[in-house]
Amino acid sequence: MIFRRRNQSPPSAESVACSLIRNSDLFDSAWYLDQYPDVLKAGFDPVLHYVRHGALEGRKPGPWFDVDSYCELMGDGVENDNPLLDYLERREVFARKSIQGKRGYSNLADFLKVMLLNPVVSAPFREEDRRCFAVMEGLARHLVGQLNGEQPLKVSVIMPVRNRRQTLPAAIQSVLLQRYSNFELIVIDDASDDGSCALAEKIAESDPRVCVLKFNEHIGVCAARNAGLDNSTGDVIAYLDSDNLWLEDYLGASVSALNRLPLADAVYSGQYVYAEADLSKLSAIRFGPMNVSLLEQHNYIDLNCFVHRRSVIEKKIRFDENLQRLVDWDFILKISDVSKICSIPVLLSKYYLHAAENTITKTVPVGYPTNRILLAREKQKKVSSEIQLSKKVCVIIPSYRALDHLQKCVRSLAPYLANPGFEVVIVDNNSTEDVREYLRGIAGNKIKIVLNRTNYGFSYAVNQGVDRASADADVVILNNDAWCEGDSLEILQQAAYESPDIAITIPRQIVPGGTDNINLHVPYATSSVACDVSLSSHHRNIESVGLFHDGVRVELNFAPFFCAYIKRSIWDICGGLDYENGRHYRSDRIMCDLVRQVHNKRIVYIPDAKVHHAVQISTNTLSKNSEDIENEYRTMLVNNIWPDQLKDELKIRSRPWDCS
Repeated sequence: MIFRRRNQSPPSAESVACSLIRNSDLFDSAWYLDQYPDVLKAGFDPVLHYVRHGALEGRKPGPWFDVDSYCELMGDGVENDNPLLDYLERREVFARKSIQGKRGYSNLADFLKVMLLNPVVSAPFREEDRRCFAVMEGLARHLVGQLNGEQPLKVSVIMPVRNRRQTLPAAIQSVLLQRYSNFELIVIDDASDDGSCALAEKIAESDPRVCVLKFNEHIGVCAARNAGLDNSTGDVIAYLDSDNLWLEDYLGASVSALNRLPLADAVYSGQYVYAEADLSKLSAIRFGPMNVSLLEQHNYIDLNCFVHRRSVIEKKIRFDENLQRLVDWDFILKISDVSKICSIPVLLSKYYLHAAENTITKTVPVGYPTNRILLAREKQKKVSSEIQLSKKVCVIIPSYRALDHLQKCVRSLAPYLANPGFEVVIVDNNSTEDVREYLRGIAGNKIKIVLNRTNYGFSYAVNQGVDRASADADVVILNNDAWCEGDSLEILQQAAYESPDIAITIPRQIVPGGTDNINLHVPYATSSVACDVSLSSHHRNIESVGLFHDGVRVELNFAPFFCAYIKRSIWDICGGLDYENGRHYRSDRIMCDLVRQVHNKRIVYIPDAKVHHAVQISTNTLSKNSEDIENEYRTMLVNNIWPDQLKDELKIRSRPWDCS
């Protein structure tokens, strides 16, 4: 029999749901508020908001629970409008289904392509996951074996500590048990008052590789790490927090990777992530090949699996002592600006989200440091004052309305106009009169203007533009709602001529934060922050990723021609864009396939080149624009108002297999 106080009602379904989700640790309140600033602005408790509204609106509960994958796997078996709650109530059902489910990969090569944009695999793991993890274990053994027992580089391990008596012994022990033993462990005690320092000093008495730096006043984790750097003597620097662990070959594999990659200044690997309160339950693995644009948008590299050469700190790079959270992200970003970082697909680190109660993740809000880091990077954008192109280039801009964006697009090209080998052709598809008036005003020797009386579509307009370009000029296709940052065109040109088998180079395509399809392209991205979508899960356009990847080049099988640098010889042998169907997405796909499959050339993504989409458009607006263009296309076809050249082409190249 259950006794209750008089008038005490049973807990509501909502309170039960909130309690279950709050205690699961798969809901990340700080992440949720950062991802959805409207919740923070409204002063809503994040868990309550997710239970009442967020799940129904399709919002994600945190980085450790993949809503889409869960719903896809369970199908009609999802019995609750809240996917996370459904999972928490029926874990065993999910686990049984998950074993039989499929990922987007079946081997390590495909695994690396998927993880480039979504660097977390959630448990329970499936057969293809385990196969890939086994290959990663084999790679770790191979790297360690290449050392042949030699230990040429001394490693300095930096471990800041503040009141971690419960977790510190295991962390230190995981360092002392490393089979690569040429290291020093520097424990920096940040004014602990729970006996952590005494414990570390006792260990140091029995092992000369351990030294303890003690601070009597609290200085913060960044100052503690900087003190460790200042007192380090190693050729290589590694970091381990006092609530995380390494497997015994972590240092050996890391040093071997640096030996194998002499041009790399830093390397990082993957982690086993324990995100639940039960520290024995593995929640996920986290590993993503080096992706410069994703790293600048949302951190996925943990400091506990990141090592670098001493030369990095000789460049005066230090931890920002004004930050309390996201300090590893800020530090690694600084290194990526001046040094080469390579990813190593091995899993030799254990990350515990809730091993200690005083973690920075739990105690420091994420909003301020995120904004500080992003603002600092915005201010340091590089803009070249002297832009030099070594070969002729013609930028083709198909224009339709959007005067403000078109003006910004043209202004971004102004620094190039002094170059004698540079020209612009703008083809307007019957825009409004204010656009046409602007174009007449800028027409001249360097900027040629074509004013069509009808909207013939993207592909035909681009072909018109190239017909008016110099015959020996390379082609750059640039949307009228885009603008180039810095010396992006020069970077694209230089990359295009690195090898004769490179046909097309593609920059970052940066869309504004809040664009509603960001996570469709980059699942791991923070949707409220500007994001590069040139590498796209939606398009599945990543052709290959190197085993030890530096992120500098990625080969693609397709790229939307929002901005594309195309060698003129390639343009000519392909015969321009296929405009029979009048649609942008078909013509660029057709040319990409011709380039790769028929002419055996490559399409390469160059992240150092940055081009921004200046307009933020919702899905509804995009759909409406697509319908408008399609209706115009059909109207032209029905009324027989195609230009004569196009009508002739249509007669010659009829396609009975194309019924659209």
